[in-house]
Amino acid sequence: MCFATFLSVYNKWMFSEKYYNFQFPLFVTSMHMLVQFTFAGLTLAVLPKFKPKKRPSAKNYLYKVCPCAAATSLDIGLSNLSLKTITLSFYTMCKSSTLAFVLIFAFLFKLEQPRLKLIAIIVIITAGVVLMVSDETDFVVVGFAEVMAGAVLGGLRWSLTEILLRKESLGLSNPCASIFYLAPVQGIILIVISGFVEGYFNIFQSAFFLTFKEGLHTMLVMLFGGVLAFLMIMSEFFLIKRTSVLTLSVCGIFKEVATITVSAIVFGDKLTVVNIMGLCVTLFGIALYNWMKFHERRPEQIELGQEVDAGYEEPRRTQMYSQVAESTPMLLVDNEYHDEEDSESDIELEANRHTAAAH
Repeated sequence: MCFATFLSVYNKWMFSEKYYNFQFPLFVTSMHMLVQFTFAGLTLAVLPKFKPKKRPSAKNYLYKVCPCAAATSLDIGLSNLSLKTITLSFYTMCKSSTLAFVLIFAFLFKLEQPRLKLIAIIVIITAGVVLMVSDETDFVVVGFAEVMAGAVLGGLRWSLTEILLRKESLGLSNPCASIFYLAPVQGIILIVISGFVEGYFNIFQSAFFLTFKEGLHTMLVMLFGGVLAFLMIMSEFFLIKRTSVLTLSVCGIFKEVATITVSAIVFGDKLTVVNIMGLCVTLFGIALYNWMKFHERRPEQIELGQEVDAGYEEPRRTQMYSQVAESTPMLLVDNEYHDEEDSESDIELEANRHTAAAH
């Protein structure tokens, strides 16, 4: 929660005209990808236990990894671009609609069967966004269009992630491996778009790069955001490894509230009663989805003994969905990443399975 909130505040401070006023968010985000790629590579080199057993082939990388990386980079780029013109609280409220687009793309790609419950959740979240937008005091059309386009692409990226990782492990089962393979493509896409949209001449001829000292200071400020993003992704991974996706989702809801509270204190964002009502409706829709998914998983856990009797050996896989734009898509495969604590748990679980089978 701390890293995610600090990252949101950092982005707003970085790109807003009222504060640091660095008007090149696409360039900054591409530098964040470079930082994350470097840290991921160093972690894989220093800590062998993070090295995946498999790696994507050239064909899989081109047709499966690259589309996911493209959607992710555009999501992050547009989200950061919107912070130039809209408040952090309004940005946070709009980005909370990403789950609705996740479900819509899941229907389109046949990852989820259309059900009345899921359609109702989409309607609830949409109603919440309409309420938030209808009474926004600092509404900017361009910024709203950018953040909502980011939310749509966020839905697309998480659906592409599930397609990418549903049938087989491509070696993206931990955040370091995911970043290592995804970040280069994301960085290249963002730096190319930055050249067309923001202009390299405008960037390096700006006041931020007039002298070597100013340029060094600017680069350090940019790199700090990349470090925050990397630490956030790693903390998400270890949180879900020790607890569950539900815990991450619940923490994500509190993170939304914390970010809006901090933005009101730090940046003086103004919220109306209608804004707050819309946020509550949207968060209710997200909580309802998490509750529904939790109760759908419980029968599977209860029937564990029946699965063992049937010779069930498929590793348990968990899709990790985060509402934060700079989160890296990943799939957690319990059999592919182990530390000492997990190994002990696995031994105990295996003993319990044999006992259940004997009974």
